[in-house]
Amino acid sequence: MRLPSKRAFRREADAVMAGESYPDFKSEVVQKRLDQAHSALHLDYLHGVWPHVLAGKEYYSAAPAYADTNPYFGDSLNSPRLGLFQRFDPKWDITGAIGNIDKAQDIWRETPWKVRAEYLYNLAHKLMGDKWTWRFVSALMHDTGKSAAEAWGEYNEVYRFVFAHIWYMFKRYTERDHFKNIATAGDYFGYSYKGRGIGLVVAPFNFPAAIPVRMLTLMLAFGNVGILKGATTASLVTLLIYDICEEVRKETGIGPAGLVNFAPGSGGTAVDAFLSDPRLKIVSFTGSSEVCQGMISKHMYEPRIGGNQLTVGSAETGGVNWVVLKEHQDLDWFAAQCIKGNFGISGQKCSTTRLVFIPEKLGLEVLSRLAAAYDRLTYGNVLEGADLGPVIDINAKNEIDKKIAFLEQSGIAKVAYRKEIALSPSGQDVAPVILVAEIDAIRDMTKIRTLLDTEIFGPVLTLVAYRSIDEVHALRLLSEYGLTGSYYDENPEGLADGMMFLPAGNAYGNRRSTGATAPESFGGLGGSKSSYNSGLKGYDEVALYVHTRTHTAVYPKSWTEKEKRKFRERMEQHGVAVKY
Repeated sequence: MRLPSKRAFRREADAVMAGESYPDFKSEVVQKRLDQAHSALHLDYLHGVWPHVLAGKEYYSAAPAYADTNPYFGDSLNSPRLGLFQRFDPKWDITGAIGNIDKAQDIWRETPWKVRAEYLYNLAHKLMGDKWTWRFVSALMHDTGKSAAEAWGEYNEVYRFVFAHIWYMFKRYTERDHFKNIATAGDYFGYSYKGRGIGLVVAPFNFPAAIPVRMLTLMLAFGNVGILKGATTASLVTLLIYDICEEVRKETGIGPAGLVNFAPGSGGTAVDAFLSDPRLKIVSFTGSSEVCQGMISKHMYEPRIGGNQLTVGSAETGGVNWVVLKEHQDLDWFAAQCIKGNFGISGQKCSTTRLVFIPEKLGLEVLSRLAAAYDRLTYGNVLEGADLGPVIDINAKNEIDKKIAFLEQSGIAKVAYRKEIALSPSGQDVAPVILVAEIDAIRDMTKIRTLLDTEIFGPVLTLVAYRSIDEVHALRLLSEYGLTGSYYDENPEGLADGMMFLPAGNAYGNRRSTGATAPESFGGLGGSKSSYNSGLKGYDEVALYVHTRTHTAVYPKSWTEKEKRKFRERMEQHGVAVKY
């Protein structure tokens, strides 16, 4: 499939970005198609034994393989094993493997940008196709416990990210947006953008398709090859990403072996081994703030070949996200949006609703509506139609329970609602909880700081009462986090002011704090505990993935127009964009 012109691509991309499709998963036709996808996944992937693949070579570990499991069943006897995956083995010749990946990097860096864009264009269309769409939806449900609607919602963004990155390429390589230079500087003025080098994608379990595809394809777009290091608890989805990338590479003939590399398994040892090699130039990470801080402090300033430090590309971590109710008549809408922002994948999103600030006089009414909204949801096995189910593993459950107990024992908040649920075979169950902060918590610096900085990564939200909206606004600079937030106000000026006040890289008005789309460019405020790449996102993030050079030249007086054109065409082949 050939890359269209810039104008034609923009028309197509606009339609893709604005389009939205949500099947009725209760309909017989859609359920039959989903069942077919589950059967195909079982046949093609489940129960397989999967190696690491680095530069086209398979690596099997001397250590026992680990099983990827469904959160509803966990390690119980009835658990449908999602596949056995190799653990990273320190005895492997990683230096040699990265050397081979580096050879692929040399090829991909010099591949003309339009050829790289054509690879991504084919990848986007492959992702949009029926086979891969349903395969990924099924895998997300099996691997992470997402409901069918949640899995579909995540997958809607996967191919949109690829379209966005192709558009960034068109912008970067074709826009003539600079000032004219003085005559003595030469007849030719251009910028080249070359990939920095091998990139490592450290992906999370909660968005194991959208986030790594976003990070990986931005690397690929601008001339960097990638190593996919998916979460242990979502290895199956990571494998599918690798497989579709390889399928497109082989079908199109674009890109070398080692363009995309597959490295599942526990992160600590593997990430250290990869980042300790000076040929690794970029890391993009989504996960816990503590792990990200440790990784950066250990590896950021280690010497790198051809560069003085590791580049942190995308780096989004946690979030204690605010919802502020100032004035909104439709409290049922407000409650529904809060719950939609809280229960998705059992609250295991960095953008999940965490703190809900409400006027003191509305406390009981809002609590009642929130509880009613949660009561309408079904808990259990998402493969059988439940809205939410167990958290990703037993460690996650224990951490959530521990933090709830801490807030109660400290007198900071108390449980006002806990949904009644039937326990799953895995025992990884966290019943959705609504906490109510102590009545004067917002005026107690110790208590409010604790609430602002305690991220409970599960289906838990805390109501915080206020008497004056100024009390909420005064908290803005106290928060370590700054990822997402929502402000509810029916006054136009009040809504505008409130959205600007929110400590959030993605600020929303009168809507839930989750569900960012590709055009929104998800990410936290720079310098917050949510963001470790200065808050750069979207097109602004592109600069992190390239080395930028300027090129000026004086044409010899003897050159004909044909010779000038040959020079310009050759420079374009080298990835140089004429800037005026």
